Amino acid sequence: METQTAYAVPGEDGELCVYSSTQDATGAQEAISNMLDVSNNRVTVIVKRLGGGFGGKESSSIWASATAALCAKLLNRPVRVAMDREDDMASTGKRHPNLAQYKVGFTSTGKIVALKMTHFLDAGCDLTDSFVCTMKVISNMDTAYNIPHVDFTGKICKTNQPANCPMRGFGLPEGMFVTEYVMEKVAAYLHLPPHHIRHMSLYKEGDLTPYRQRVRYCTLDRLWDEIMRTSQFEARLKDVAKFNEEHVWRKRGLSIVPVKAAVGYFQSSMNQAGALVHLYKDGTVLLTHGGSAMGQGLPTKPLQIAASIPQIPLESIYTTETSTARVPNTITSAGSFQSDLQGGAVVDACQRLNDRLSPLREQHPLWSFKELAKHAHEQGISLSATGFFKVPDSVGWDFKEDGKEERQVFKYFTYGVGVVEADVDALTGEQHMVRVDLLMDVGR
Repeated sequence: METQTAYAVPGEDGELCVYSSTQDATGAQEAISNMLDVSNNRVTVIVKRLGGGFGGKESSSIWASATAALCAKLLNRPVRVAMDREDDMASTGKRHPNLAQYKVGFTSTGKIVALKMTHFLDAGCDLTDSFVCTMKVISNMDTAYNIPHVDFTGKICKTNQPANCPMRGFGLPEGMFVTEYVMEKVAAYLHLPPHHIRHMSLYKEGDLTPYRQRVRYCTLDRLWDEIMRTSQFEARLKDVAKFNEEHVWRKRGLSIVPVKAAVGYFQSSMNQAGALVHLYKDGTVLLTHGGSAMGQGLPTKPLQIAASIPQIPLESIYTTETSTARVPNTITSAGSFQSDLQGGAVVDACQRLNDRLSPLREQHPLWSFKELAKHAHEQGISLSATGFFKVPDSVGWDFKEDGKEERQVFKYFTYGVGVVEADVDALTGEQHMVRVDLLMDVGR
């Protein structure tokens, strides 16, 4: 995977253009502006694509951009910073080391009725994104389970290590992992199958989360029943037990785990995006938005969304790089939410452009898109449109003092269930994945 890298090119009148491998173009722009004591309009950050991000190129990428920018400013010549793997691994933060303490209350049948849990996150030497990660840990400790009484706490610890950062899942795995561990411990204590304990506590449609958000479009029960059938879970459970009886030094396990993942930012100001669409006289469309492409299909998805607007051919559209000079005040690309945000902005821009062309299209229905663009330009119709999208609901972490108000913290939840069969060599610790079944509800 690509290391932290940036390329800075000085311009005239204090201008600076920085090509950065970052998930947060505006964050890099603001950091460079503050460091050089110049206004944001003198610094342009361009992101073509990342050679992998996964959270490690949000705040952790800014120092590379800032280093290149400072040297370019002082030397008045282009400067490139690209870390080798050893230095990159030593200086860049990792997933937060996590210590959890818990107390759990449950009935004799295995129903979880209370859970008190405290997570201690190792932030390293600086806070950076640790507060956000801690909030995500707390908000996902319930995972897919409706537990009536909870007390979740997150504590951030300062240590003498490099500042840690988000890492694939942004706190979700840490919060979910410990809760799943609790499920296993309860099952072992009661001598019950772990999947029995899990199934009893699954969220149902209309349940409230600990942060008072209503669970909507919940398909956990359906997903659970379907994967239990398609994976032949009960039959394979017997096969696993037989395998373990016949093998002394190699043991096999079979587990089913549900997931409820929150999508969206809990800070309402981050649930917005912008886009810019140009239509040229030859009928081609240039599209740009504020997201960073890092392998999640972001250049392609907005293009497909733009093509879904009537009369805009897919083959005529090209997605160019992200630039703070084209789309200002971008939001960091994280949380598996960029297709929603950037796609919404692209729809708005394309619809505005389409509305301008509609009268001319109605007068000349047989014109091609190229002819339409050419004549629209000749008639003085603007062929450039900006788009903006903000999540319409009152999304955000805004607790009331009484703690009883229902609220919309995240935009929505996604649901899934996985079945994993694996074995381990008791002598060497060697692990082998025998089979994996996954079933996700991805919506429409």
